[in-house]
Amino acid sequence: MHAEVLDGFHAAEAPALQRAIVGALGLSATHLDRVHDEVELVRGKNGRVALVWHEAFVGFAPHDREAALTALLDAHPDAVVQVPGTLFRVGMLWRVWIGVVPLELPPVPDRLDELPVQEPSIFGMPINRLRH
Repeated sequence: MHAEVLDGFHAAEAPALQRAIVGALGLSATHLDRVHDEVELVRGKNGRVALVWHEAFVGFAPHDREAALTALLDAHPDAVVQVPGTLFRVGMLWRVWIGVVPLELPPVPDRLDELPVQEPSIFGMPINRLRH
C-alpha cells in the first residue's frame, strides 16, 4: 500500500548504515547524486519504525515521527506500507529522505544519528589495525 508523507524528513542512522545503503543502491546507481524509489515501513524493536529500501535496512524514522508512522502501520496491519524515498549524497555520505523531495533539502537535524559508525574492516578486522 502506498502512503504519502506530507511533511518529509531525514531518516536517522544513515552514517552507521552506509554499507547497507550502498549495497541497496547497487554499483549501477552509486555514481548518481539522488535515487528515488519506494521505502517500506517496518516495525522495529522498542517502538522504532525501520526503513527498508530494496530489502535492506537503510535507516529509522526519527523519534518525533514514530507515533504517526506506527499509527499508519496499525491502520493497515496486513499491508506492506510504502512511502516515497530518496537516497542522496552529502559529501561522501549517503542520506535518506522520506517524503516528496522539496526544492531544497533542509539540513540534517543535530543529534539525529545515535548509533556508532562502524570502522571499515576486512573479514571483521578493522583496517586501521592491518596498517601497523
